[in-house]
Amino acid sequence: MARVLSVLVGVVLTVAGIGAVSSPTSAATTGWASVTGGYDHTCGVRTDGRLYCWGDGTDYQLGHGNKWSEDLPKRVGSSTSWKTVSGGDEFTCGTKTSGSLWCWGDGHDGKFGMGGGTDQPVPGRVGSSSSWTKVSVGFDFACGLRKDKSLWCWGDNSWGQLGLGDTTDRNVPTRTGAEAAWDKIIPGGSHMCAIQTDESLWCWGNNSSGQLGLGDTSDRAVPTRVGSDQAWTRIAAGGGHTCGSPTDGSLWCWGGNADGQLGLADAVTRTAPTRVGTSVTWDRLAADGRHTCGTRNGRLYCWGANGSGQVGVGDRIDRNVPSRVGTSSSWSSPAAGSYHSCATRTDARLWCWGDNGYRQLGVGDSRDRLSPVRLSP
Repeated sequence: MARVLSVLVGVVLTVAGIGAVSSPTSAATTGWASVTGGYDHTCGVRTDGRLYCWGDGTDYQLGHGNKWSEDLPKRVGSSTSWKTVSGGDEFTCGTKTSGSLWCWGDGHDGKFGMGGGTDQPVPGRVGSSSSWTKVSVGFDFACGLRKDKSLWCWGDNSWGQLGLGDTTDRNVPTRTGAEAAWDKIIPGGSHMCAIQTDESLWCWGNNSSGQLGLGDTSDRAVPTRVGSDQAWTRIAAGGGHTCGSPTDGSLWCWGGNADGQLGLADAVTRTAPTRVGTSVTWDRLAADGRHTCGTRNGRLYCWGANGSGQVGVGDRIDRNVPSRVGTSSSWSSPAAGSYHSCATRTDARLWCWGDNGYRQLGVGDSRDRLSPVRLSP
């Protein structure tokens, strides 16, 4: 699909050797509660419940009602009740504090969940349920959790990533299985992983690179348990790889590894969870495309593909082991887009780096950044 870039010019200020970017369109004085990286756009929810999106807007994925790209965070609508947001390829979904679900952007494959395939220029409500607690978006599909711990998925189902036992697309949220025990969900490019309330890990969908962690490369069209001897607390999924952390704080990765995205000091594919290093202090994980990021004791580490600087270590050289990003020990929540990364710190400030060809870093221009740059305010 053709992509048209708007030509916008921003001003970059330098503070203590690190870029602090003036952001007049994000004038709220509150901090950032969460951030999500899409294919070439970024969205974030501020602590006052306002939603901002920026980057490529040529498929309405920014929710601003037009196809303009934005090089600075721009507020979406007037609501102050946004709770979660998740970005995919050319579309975005989010939930509000009322429990309602909303999606916008390109609508092919039924990924809006609204029963049709037309584009949605601004956030449109999905159904009438007010029991949604979270939504997570993959490349062309999405899944959401409801208050009763049931799991619902919709959109592209070419590899069985909706977990419904077939490969037929769905254009409305469709319940995945009868279980009401789902706790955490994270989609990859075309596969899905989730943790149940008993801390068991389940994956399904595309498994061409072993990203389901089941010891083979056969796709699964229903949730399939990964092992039986570990209790998992967090999970992150990229385009063709997956990483997770059990309750002991260790790190395990599996799937495609051509760019070192598993962090195992090589480029060998793994079809089953393989331990990364010896640390037992991993507490947050994020993955997309072919890179991964995680935090340990407030320190940020990234690894994998780095052609656009998405690993954040000051160059474009791939890393096949977790590599520390800067010297700060106050990182809280990383997020990964396909070729860029963002993360918040404990002061609720937001930093982004990597590919910026579609202005997805929100720093006022289209120049890549090889290390974190702070968005202001």
